[in-house]
Amino acid sequence: MSLIQHTVNSKNAVGEVANVDDMLIDIFLYPEYFGKIKVGNIIIVDSEGDKPIGIVLRLSHSPKAGSITPLRESLEKLRKRYPDYQYYLNYVTTIVYTSHYSDNEVRHCRSHSPHLHELAYLVEDKTSLKEFLMPKGVWDTSFLINYLQGGARPFNIIEFVENNSVSLKNLGDVKGFVKSVARTLAISHIDYYGYVINKIMNILGVE
Repeated sequence: MSLIQHTVNSKNAVGEVANVDDMLIDIFLYPEYFGKIKVGNIIIVDSEGDKPIGIVLRLSHSPKAGSITPLRESLEKLRKRYPDYQYYLNYVTTIVYTSHYSDNEVRHCRSHSPHLHELAYLVEDKTSLKEFLMPKGVWDTSFLINYLQGGARPFNIIEFVENNSVSLKNLGDVKGFVKSVARTLAISHIDYYGYVINKIMNILGVE
């Protein structure tokens, strides 16, 4: 499935835009998808014109009523007693706006701001990941610079690789990917540079 095909069926949306603050976009997640979204996942927004793309930075959920009362019961028991309890909570993921889809290709820079309530879709298949990571047919991890500028820390880079590792390995040439990441992070002058690269190599099985 290509990146743009993710936005064809609204039933596949994982949530919708709830807030935009410069590089950060809050996505209100539909309750059934909260447990499926991970830090480092790629999200595309079905916006008019160019399609914003971002990487998950953090996840949160809170009670809609504004407070919570301790119930001293396991989640399993709560689900049995209150089958619809999840609908009394707000589930939100914050993504860093790193890239956009325009003219049938990914560009690792921002375009226009998305509108509130525009639908968001999870991108995790091999074909879409290749479009994102290799827009010109070669590795391009410059989006990590935007991710870091938006608030990501070194460990978030590791999480990005870990949570996309299966698809990355399926793409092949993981050594080329690691080299691209190493060049990008060197430019960014991140802390714990050596540690991050070693962790990424271990995750992908690169010696």
